[in-house]
Amino acid sequence: MRVSGTTTALLLGAAIQTSTAMAATQVEELTRTGPWVANFDQNACHLIGQFGTGDTSVSIKLTRYAPGDTFDLTIYGARYRSTDASVRAGVTFNPGAKIVKSEQLAGTAGKLPMIIVGKTRLDGWSDSKDVDTAPLITPAMEAAIISMDIEATGKKRVRLMTGSMGKTMAMMRTCMKALIKEWGFDPSVELSLSRPVQPASSPANWLRSDDYPSGALEKGHNGLVNFRVDIDSTGKVESCHILSATKPSDFELATCKGITRRARFVPALDASGQPVRSFHVNTVKWLAGY
Repeated sequence: MRVSGTTTALLLGAAIQTSTAMAATQVEELTRTGPWVANFDQNACHLIGQFGTGDTSVSIKLTRYAPGDTFDLTIYGARYRSTDASVRAGVTFNPGAKIVKSEQLAGTAGKLPMIIVGKTRLDGWSDSKDVDTAPLITPAMEAAIISMDIEATGKKRVRLMTGSMGKTMAMMRTCMKALIKEWGFDPSVELSLSRPVQPASSPANWLRSDDYPSGALEKGHNGLVNFRVDIDSTGKVESCHILSATKPSDFELATCKGITRRARFVPALDASGQPVRSFHVNTVKWLAGY
């Protein structure tokens, strides 16, 4: 996956934790081999951790494109090589929990196999119902998490010993405040909105089958695009920005073209209830044959 922008690297130290919960015969444990690396660019905040050594090593990247408790998760490792464009896989940060697998995009970063899990939370919550409201993940909850389990069909369950995620996720929040400011918004306003930007029309109608790039469709290419649209205080789309995208680049143009043409929004409200300029971040999966 390509992420544009100038990158600054920082290192986050954390104590390496030892084993727990499930018996060693049921899960393969990999110890973190170095400090977390925090890469901050003009589009997103990234946390990268490496576990194990050699051909059996696994790396993960947590990416946040907007404030909140959700992040995108990408898993890298030779063990996840696949000739298919998607694999059934899942993760959990609760070592005793059953992993529910679903279809995830598969590919390579250079020559390194990867699985793009997409939107993830430390508590495993998902918006399975439209009426669901996401619970708040507290710093204490983040600090209590010390491992992550990965399971892909046909592969052994792997436990990555992350160490406490408390300081790691705190650094992610600090990065997000700086990112919001770089985008031209006031972090204090954005983080205290009484109502965020809301779609006024169904996102399912923003892109259509005939928007699929013809060249990518002919070759059966799938794509994943993270985008941001800036919305003025009346709910009008000001601009569309690609935050990250898989190759080919055809998907980037098609995404912003369709979103700008069809998306409609209800403007954000500040802490006092007044309409304010804000932004909306979302993801689109382009799947050939669906």
